[in-house]
Amino acid sequence: MYTRTFSQQPVSYSAYGYDCMNILLDAIRQVILRNGGSDPAAFRTAVAQQVGKGDWTGTIGETRFNAQGDTSNRAFAIYRATGGNWVGIETVSPKTGSAAG
Repeated sequence: MYTRTFSQQPVSYSAYGYDCMNILLDAIRQVILRNGGSDPAAFRTAVAQQVGKGDWTGTIGETRFNAQGDTSNRAFAIYRATGGNWVGIETVSPKTGSAAG
C-alpha cells in the first residue's frame, strides 16, 4: 500500500514512525473525547497517561509503555552506511536484569 500510494519503497524506520504517529493520534483522540479539549493545561499530561494505558499493535508488532510513558520495547537496529545506502547489520536487545550504563 505504501509503495502504491507514494511511488517509492518505505525507508528503514518508516514503520516505526507510522506506529508512533498512530499511537499518539489515538491517545490525543481519547483525551479529547474524554474532556472535549476543555483543559489545555492538563492536555499533555493526559495524553502521556493515555499512551501508557495499553499495549498497541501496529506495523512493527506490539508496543508497550510503562507508567512513566517509556517504551518497554528495548531492541534497536544497527545500520552501517555502505556505498551510499544504509545496510542492516544486527538487532540488539539488552540482557534482562542488566544495569544501564
